[in-house]
This record gives sequence, C-alpha cells and structure tokens, in this order.
Amino acid sequence: MRVKEAYKILNISRFSSFDKIKAQYRSLSKKYHPDINQDTADNEKFKQIQEAYETICHKKNIYITKNANDLSKQKPDVAHRGGDIYTYADITFKEAALGCEKVIAIKRMQHCSCASDERITCPLCHGSGKQLKNSMVSIKIPRGVFDTQSIIIRGKGHIGDKGRENGDLIVNVRILPDEYYSRRGLNVYTKTHVSFYEACLGTNKTIETIYGSVMFKIPPGMEYPYTACLTCKGIIDGNTGEIGNHYVTCYISIPKHFDDEQRVALEKFKQN
Repeated sequence: MRVKEAYKILNISRFSSFDKIKAQYRSLSKKYHPDINQDTADNEKFKQIQEAYETICHKKNIYITKNANDLSKQKPDVAHRGGDIYTYADITFKEAALGCEKVIAIKRMQHCSCASDERITCPLCHGSGKQLKNSMVSIKIPRGVFDTQSIIIRGKGHIGDKGRENGDLIVNVRILPDEYYSRRGLNVYTKTHVSFYEACLGTNKTIETIYGSVMFKIPPGMEYPYTACLTCKGIIDGNTGEIGNHYVTCYISIPKHFDDEQRVALEKFKQN
C-alpha cells in the first residue's frame, strides 16, 4: 500500500502527530472490527485500516510489537485507557545491526496491593486502586533498527481504569557512537591501512565485519584510496529482508624513515 493511500484510508493529514495517528487508527478499528461493533462491522475495511496503519508506521520508522493486549482483545470503551509511557534504550552499533533484547527500568502505574475494603484509607493509592511502581521490562529490538526509531510494546504502559486496556510502552532507540563502524542506510563502512609495499605488490587483508572476520584481496598497484566491497556483509532490513554491503576504504601508510638498503631499492625503482 502506498503511503498517500494509507493516510487517505485513516482520513488524517500526513503532518499529523503519531499520537493523533494512533488515536484515529484505534477509533476506526473499533468502528469496523467484526467482533466489537456489529452495527458497523466491515472485515475488509478493518483489514485496510490495519494495513494503512502499518504502512505509516513503517514510513515513520516505528516498529510495532503485538501482544495479548492487541486490538482483537480490546474492549470498545477506551475512555479510561491507561496512559502511554515514553522512554529510551541505548544500544551499540552491533546490537542495532543484529538485533538484541534489552531490559529497561520504568515507573509504571499498576494495581495497588491493598484490599478493596481498605482502599479508601490506603496511604499508597489514596482510594484510586493504582500505585506508581518500579518495573523492569524486557524488550526485543529488531535487527536493522535505525537511530531514533521508536518501538511500541502494546499493553506495557500504565494500567487502565476498571478493566480498561493498558497504555503502550514507547521506546526510543538511541545508537551509541562507534569508533570502528559507520552506517549509511543498510551499508556498513570501515577503514583500514596497508603498507606501501602491500599497496605495490598486493596482499590479502582480514577485516572485522558485524558477522565476524572476513578476508579480502588488495590487487597489486592499489590506487589510493581503494575501496573494497564485501557483498551482503551489511545490515539486514528487519521488515523487507534486504541486506546491505560492507565497504572497506584502504589507506596507504607511507614510512617516514628508510634504511640505506631500502633507499637504494627505491632509487632503483624510481629510475626504472
């Protein structure tokens, strides 16, 4: 589905905030859901809405994780839905490229431990039945995630009122700088150095990719700078399966000092 069509199906502007997009998606989904609203149920329309929402999320680099609190098990009344929680997770370059699991600490509104007949006098919840507690949440970060991409974990936000659905946990991914690797799209870039003699005569070099060590060939008479392409050694797109390459830029290290024998050899090389 094209992005322009997706916005049209959800009947929202492409400049809308993600909160507004999500609210519109939930509203339309409940309206046409075959198990929730029998009066306006439309299975085909419901599927279109699902596809439109996923298309927009993919365009905005938002990864959706579904669980038991997904729409198919939600109740139609969302007036007292739990609030969303926004946080972040710092990950390394390799963790972003290969995917990982992280445990993060959040403060989450949960059910109070007091008995119902004691709730009014409870000093923790003050009669609300809810209490803000520390919580550890395990999240799965998909391979190929981009810096500042958001991951949504359904139902892991604050609890809802009186059995209503929980809010979502929205995690902003922050990729830490890496001294060795850099990235553009799905391609990975690194640098290495070869000696003057290796550049002249050619050699085999070993480089570290995100998948492990790989050997590649530097041809004799290497031009400076020389870039080698390691096909399919880049990052895999978690949505499409497309895989990038690893590009190695080789720089020549010129020695600053020569002994007499080396100098004579270079002079002879120069004359020829």
